[in-house]
Amino acid sequence: MAIVKFPSLPGLRERASSGQQRKSQPRAEAIAALDIGSSRISCMIAERVPLKHDAADPRLSIKVTGFGQIASGGVRGGAVTNIDEAERAIRLAVDAAEKQAGRAISSVYVNVSGGKPLCIRHQGQVQVKSGLVEASDIDNAVVSALHSAVIGQRSVLHLSQIGFHLDGVESKIAPVGLYGRELGVDLGVVTIEPAALHNITTAVNRSHLEVKCFVLTPLASARAALAADEMELGTAVIDIGHAVTCYGLVQHGGLIAAETIPLGAHHLTVDLAQGLCTNLAHAERLKTLHGSLISSGHDANEMVSFALVGESGKDAVQRVTKGILAQVLQPRVEELLEIIAARLADAPFPVMRVVFTGGGAELSGLREMAQSVLQRHVRIGKPSELRGLTDITGAPAQAVCAGLLCQALSPERHYAMPEEAADAIERQQLTYTQRLGRWFKEAL
Repeated sequence: MAIVKFPSLPGLRERASSGQQRKSQPRAEAIAALDIGSSRISCMIAERVPLKHDAADPRLSIKVTGFGQIASGGVRGGAVTNIDEAERAIRLAVDAAEKQAGRAISSVYVNVSGGKPLCIRHQGQVQVKSGLVEASDIDNAVVSALHSAVIGQRSVLHLSQIGFHLDGVESKIAPVGLYGRELGVDLGVVTIEPAALHNITTAVNRSHLEVKCFVLTPLASARAALAADEMELGTAVIDIGHAVTCYGLVQHGGLIAAETIPLGAHHLTVDLAQGLCTNLAHAERLKTLHGSLISSGHDANEMVSFALVGESGKDAVQRVTKGILAQVLQPRVEELLEIIAARLADAPFPVMRVVFTGGGAELSGLREMAQSVLQRHVRIGKPSELRGLTDITGAPAQAVCAGLLCQALSPERHYAMPEEAADAIERQQLTYTQRLGRWFKEAL
C-alpha cells in the first residue's frame, strides 16, 4: 500500500517513511503496541530484557519504556470513521510514547474491535502419508479443516491450533515426528470484514508506521491479563470498552469464540446524562468519581453535586445521593451481563472463569454484581506481569496494549495459513470476471 506524505501536525516531528530514527547508541529491540479505541488511542513502547530464570513468566521479558495516550478521534465502535482525525490522534499518541521512551518506532501491533469478528471452530482429518507425521501432514489437516469454513468475502485474521488427534490420542502440540495413521486438527478460525482492516491500515500508514500484526481485542487482553492455567483450562475474557464490549473464549492458548457486543461504558454515561438531565461531561465525571453498582447504607445520605443542562444561577446546581447513581447504572450493566450469560450458556465447554478488562471494568461493584448474575468466578484482569508498569499502564484499561506487546513474544502461535488453503480462499473471493481473467493468465 502506498504511503501518502502529509504536512507535519503542530508539535509533531515529521516521520520519514524510510523509518529513520534518532541517532542513539545500540539498544535492545523495541516493540510497540497501538490500542485504537473509540474514546482514546494509546501507544505503549517496550524493550526485550533477559530473564534470570528459564521458568519465569515470559511476559517478564518485556519492559515498558514509553506510553502515550490521547483522546480518540475518527473512531467509533472500534471502526475508523474519519481517516484524518484518526491519523492525527495516532500521531499524537505515538509521539508522546516515543518522547518518554527516548526512541522512535517504525512498526506497531494493532488491536481490532470492529469489523464484526466471527470465530468458528473447525475440525480436519487426513491420512498420514508415510506413517510418520511431518509438517506437510499438519498443513494438509489444516487445509481439510478450512474446507468446512465459510470465509466468503471476509478476511482471515487468526488461525489458532487448538488441539490435535493422532489415531484418537489427543495432543496439545503438533505431533510431528510421531508414527500414526489418522491425523486430526482442531482449528479456531477468526474472520473479519476486510474494510475494517483496510481503514485501520490506511490511518496507521499515513502516520508513517507499518502494521506489524493485527490482534483481536479479547485475545490481546487475554495474553496480558490471564494466567497460564486460565489460558489452558478455558476462560471468558470480557473487555468493556467505550462503545463496545468484546467477548472472547480462550482455551488451550487459542481463541475458541469471539463476538462484539454493541454496549460499552459510554452507554452508562448516556444513561446518567439522561436520567439526571445533565451533560455528558458531568455524567462521565459522576460515573468515574462516584459511580458504583452496589449501594451501601452510607450512599443514602452521601450527596454529590452536578450541573443541570440549560439552567443558570442557583437553579443550575442539583444534588443527588450516591444511591441514585447506582440505581441509574445498574439496569444497563445487568443488560450487558445477561447477554454475556447467554453467550456462556452456549459455550462449547463449561466456562467457570470470567475475567473483565477494559476501562469499563474499573467501575466499582462490577465484580460482585457479575458473580451474582453469571454464577461464576469473576475477577478484574490487569497486565501485572510486565516490567516497568505504573498505576496508569498497569490498569485494566491498558490490558489490550500490554497484550499486544505480549503477542510479539510468540507470534508463531498464530498458525501461518498453508499456501494451498490461501489459494483456495482467494479463488472463492474472486468475481466471475476476475476468475475468467485469472484463467486466461494461467492458460498463457
